[in-house]
Amino acid sequence: MKKALLIILACTTLLPAGKAQTDSTLYSFSFANSPWSIGIQAGMNIASAYSTEGEVFNVEPKVGLAIAVFADIPLGKYILLRPEVHLSQRSVQASGLLFAENYNLKRTTTYLDVPVLVAFKPTSFFKVMAGPQYSYLLKQRDQFSGEPSQSTRDEFNLDALRTHTISAIIGFEITKKQFTFSPRLAFDLLDNRQNETSATPRYRLVYYQFMVGYKFF
Repeated sequence: MKKALLIILACTTLLPAGKAQTDSTLYSFSFANSPWSIGIQAGMNIASAYSTEGEVFNVEPKVGLAIAVFADIPLGKYILLRPEVHLSQRSVQASGLLFAENYNLKRTTTYLDVPVLVAFKPTSFFKVMAGPQYSYLLKQRDQFSGEPSQSTRDEFNLDALRTHTISAIIGFEITKKQFTFSPRLAFDLLDNRQNETSATPRYRLVYYQFMVGYKFF
């Protein structure tokens, strides 16, 4: 009888430990199926613009280059956090009327972009992503076609572009082994310039981005 009581007591003591070990194993297995991933991407932006104040100007989309690094951080079975850092060009060709004079301008802006996206991953090879993007203006280059007057040139040159801006991004990604293909749509949430007195058009950029990438692990 005493021996039987000792056996029952031992089983009762070991049962919670066995359950905890089982839970730990299941947790480790789940985490192993959703590891962090780090990779690089490169591709292009096809940018355009639209007026926010009713100014009349014509815009032709242009191609800019983009490179990026990214990380996939699992938040659950189907949800990932995707922080990224981009070096990204957005170019547009715009023509219109300023001070009763026609102008034709190609503007190329280079940004340091930091998107923070949330991704829904229903399968191992496909995910849908969306979220905000912070951008810092690194460089602006304006190229005029024809011979605009100095006053027109000065108006564009004195135009104070917004150096910090926020955009929204939506897109998806297809993964094949360690390679990725990611098309996206991004659009500015703030106007392009800060000063209110400039006569140049006030606009917001919208662009398509196509990136191919490689995951190191």
